[in-house]
This record gives sequence, structure tokens and C-alpha cells, in this order.
Amino acid sequence: MKKAPRKILVGLKQAADAEELIGLAVHVAATEARIQALYVNEIPPALPLDARDETLDAPERAVAKAVERLARRFKRRKLSLRILRARHAGKTIVEELKQGKFDLAVIGYHHKRSLQELLLGTTAQYLAKHTPCGLLMSIPPRR
Repeated sequence: MKKAPRKILVGLKQAADAEELIGLAVHVAATEARIQALYVNEIPPALPLDARDETLDAPERAVAKAVERLARRFKRRKLSLRILRARHAGKTIVEELKQGKFDLAVIGYHHKRSLQELLLGTTAQYLAKHTPCGLLMSIPPRR
């Protein structure tokens, strides 16, 4: 049996995913593991990456609040949050995985697809092809 992962990155697309995905990471992690939640706010090309707007900022605050709540719940775990802004979430997550030398990435898959995802593929598809470490993907049942 392989060792439990000691450094895990949890990719969050929305605050609603935090409990399930961080809980999954805690379940598979070694006792002393470090878990980093990552939210990549995909900024449209028409805006600068540092643009501030209530519509852009609200999801970041919601994710931060959800991860704070889970950090209190799993207080014996080393849980942190990193929020980045980028044009492409998949590429940004892969770069974080490489730079941070993570053992495992935990992500969720969403059945709803935007027009951009239909044309270019989903972040989950990108990560399945390019992740430099183990990948654990949670796929909820269709509703």
C-alpha cells in the first residue's frame, strides 16, 4: 500500500464545494499532512487581472469564509487557502502543483457546462491530462 499523501492541493470552483472536497482530502491525507485549498478566479480577457468588482470579488469572499469555517472544524489539520486570479484555471492549478511539489490534487467535476467549456474543454479535463501528481476527482451524481 502506498503512503498517504502529505501535501494536498484542493481545487475549489465555488464555496459550495469546500466541505465535500476538503473533507475528502482530510480523509485520504496522512495525519501530519498539509492541505492547501486553492480558488482560481477566472477573469475574462476583457478585464485586467487585478480588476475589482462586486461580481468578481463575491466568490472569493465566499470561498474564504467556507475554508475558514472548515479550518476551525479540522483544527488539528494544517489547512490554508490561496486565492489567485488568472485567465485559465487549469493551467494555473497545474503550475501551483508543480511549484508546490504536491503529492495529490483533489478536485470536483461539475456536470453543468458553459459554452466556453463545450468549445475548449473543462478544467477537470485539462487537469486529468496535465496534473504532475495523483488526481482524485469527485463526481457528484446528475440531478
